[in-house]
Amino acid sequence: MRCLLYLRFDSTTLRITGIPTPAMPGVFPVSAIVRQMVDGATITKEETFTITVARSDTPLHNRPMPEDVDGNGRVEAIDAPRIINYIASYGGGSAFAHLNDFRGFVDTSGDNIIGPLDALRVINRISIQRRTTAGLAEKIERPQQATDAAIDSFMKDSAIF
Repeated sequence: MRCLLYLRFDSTTLRITGIPTPAMPGVFPVSAIVRQMVDGATITKEETFTITVARSDTPLHNRPMPEDVDGNGRVEAIDAPRIINYIASYGGGSAFAHLNDFRGFVDTSGDNIIGPLDALRVINRISIQRRTTAGLAEKIERPQQATDAAIDSFMKDSAIF
């Protein structure tokens, strides 16, 4: 039985959130137990519902945070080598070729093609994060947008990748 380990409960907002990996489509039953203190007595209620996870049209792309390859909510240095290792193991190309073999989001551009520029996007994002931390965000954002646009244009016109 597959479990929903990617789900996280935030006790501050009282919300369950998460991003399923590409190999996780299906319908999953979930039970939640809610306990509340009322006038010194504990009231317990159990709710059961299902979560339906559908396969996306861009299954290896993490829409909320494209450069977060492992889906942990952070863009880190390890995310770029994960893409490189994917390419070394499976080859580049179509994002649909190895959906059941890989658990992650290596298509950072969302074009359903896995290639070296996906890793470069992670490296660029990490560079921006470090510079933002140093207080240079305004000076970096415009050149980064131009760089991303140039990479997108190159990918559309390139026969190399």
